[in-house]
Amino acid sequence: MLNCRSYAVKEHVGMFKLTDKYDIFDGDTGAQVGVAVEEIPVWKMLLRLVVNKQLLPT
Repeated sequence: MLNCRSYAVKEHVGMFKLTDKYDIFDGDTGAQVGVAVEEIPVWKMLLRLVVNKQLLPT
């Protein structure tokens, strides 16, 4: 993974999701090199139900 000169990131899209998940691809070959999953505390997940997600820190 450290030999990659560029990366492409694709976000998993969903209507009612509370956490974000991203696929990371090698920009040159297009092969998937990793997955990034946001792990948030339960209190923040519950807060996202009533407050706009963009107003909360990531």
